[in-house]
Amino acid sequence: MKIRKDLIVVALATFCLTATLFMVVLTRSADDPNWDPWVDIKEDGTVDIYDAITLANAYGTSGDTTKNVNVVNLPSVTVIGRRVNVTWFDYGTSFTIDPDWPTFETSGYSRMSIQLSVVDWNPHPTTPYFTTITAVQARWSIDPNAPPYSVDFSPQAHVSWPMSSPTQTFTGMTSKTNEIIGPKFSVFFTMTSEMRNGWALLDLYVYMRNE
Repeated sequence: MKIRKDLIVVALATFCLTATLFMVVLTRSADDPNWDPWVDIKEDGTVDIYDAITLANAYGTSGDTTKNVNVVNLPSVTVIGRRVNVTWFDYGTSFTIDPDWPTFETSGYSRMSIQLSVVDWNPHPTTPYFTTITAVQARWSIDPNAPPYSVDFSPQAHVSWPMSSPTQTFTGMTSKTNEIIGPKFSVFFTMTSEMRNGWALLDLYVYMRNE
């Protein structure tokens, strides 16, 4: 015997409508522990007769079981900046960083890249000289009971400038090889200078994202 689809739709709709007249609890809300958003076919925050009608209309159909979903509330690109003061001696063979070992929190992200830019520097002599400062490593604090784990930046971020009008060279901004492997890391620098002693004020930016 062939069952007509329109009769099944009417029967299911009638049953659902009748059931709502005798149920004390008509719907389930998001505050209900039994709430199931997958049952809310109309996606209006309430499981009601309209969801049942939608289901009845789809009765007997078949196809791919894959469901299309929109993933929301993932962290987007986050940029954290630190102002860093570098003071060097003996052409950069000895230097200090303030703050010492600038540290960044990375929880919730999978990839990162870095950028350096020059804000100010001293001295300003009458003849050009070049200074290059490079962020070469991320030292990850993975286990509080173990030494930091060092990973080289790839590519390394560096900045080089002459006496005036800083010529800044950025690398690392588009790198996809700097994987985040812990909840926080500190930056390790190297540097050289054609000036015996001096200081530079830098902005260090860390770009964090999910991939």
